[in-house]
Amino acid sequence: MRYVLKNKNISDKGTFEFYKGLLNMELNKHEFKILTMVLALKNDNKIYSGKLANMCEFLNIGKNSKNNKNIKETINDLSEKGLLVYYVNGYTWTLIFKDSALENKEILQLDKAWLDTVRLFRTDENNSVDWSNLLKVFIFLFSNNNKVFTIEEISRVTNLSKDIIKKALAAIKEINAAGGFGCGFTIERKYYNNHTFSEKPQSFYLYKYEDINREIVYIGQTISLTQRIQQHTQDKLQDFSGIVYYVECGSKEEMDFLEKVLINYYKPKFNVIHKDRNDLTTKLININLNWQFYTKITD
Repeated sequence: MRYVLKNKNISDKGTFEFYKGLLNMELNKHEFKILTMVLALKNDNKIYSGKLANMCEFLNIGKNSKNNKNIKETINDLSEKGLLVYYVNGYTWTLIFKDSALENKEILQLDKAWLDTVRLFRTDENNSVDWSNLLKVFIFLFSNNNKVFTIEEISRVTNLSKDIIKKALAAIKEINAAGGFGCGFTIERKYYNNHTFSEKPQSFYLYKYEDINREIVYIGQTISLTQRIQQHTQDKLQDFSGIVYYVECGSKEEMDFLEKVLINYYKPKFNVIHKDRNDLTTKLININLNWQFYTKITD
């Protein structure tokens, strides 16, 4: 499964400059938020000068001594990384962005309204995502408009977990559906049907599909891997994306038996048979299958 951000349109309500190189740095959520705040001001030839309490408001965190301490530590860390210069005068903190630590000076023009939209977005607790992570995913897709990416590829660049990225993608869809971005953004899945497979002679094969999270979603049997896998890729009722592995069996009886045992044990979501044969699961401990890589499906 792959994702793409389509139809990039910037409004005339004002923009701020974001350094793309920040996406590749291992920044925690407070570091990323503070840098975003400073960059949004920098574009108007302004610098942040205020109390920590005001900063808490921008970061969407409570105004308390614990959070004040975390902000101080974050600012100090950013200073050590060469990204910020700061001064303290009583209760007033002055922050100045310093880009000398960035190798990638590519600048993205972002709509200021998008920043506020992301900061103020709220979703249910079960699918909650911090606005810094939501913004990271959005900026990555925005900066690669019309290019298709898997969740793994987004994860490598943004240093975010797959679960967080999934929640961020869901949030972007929700914001877009409500018109929150004020433009034509859409998150799309891309499907590809032009697969090529290495020919394998007819025999007795057991095969399995693992999705992008390495979860087994289907187990099957066939005497022709090439033909059977091609049939799966043409089936839009089931998303057989991921990697296919196979093992060759010595006989049809062995193939039938192994299929029943493995389906009953793993209970893949696209298998509907053999799931109630509890007597078969105990025999799995004596099976050591040498799965071979067959092909990667990009649907």
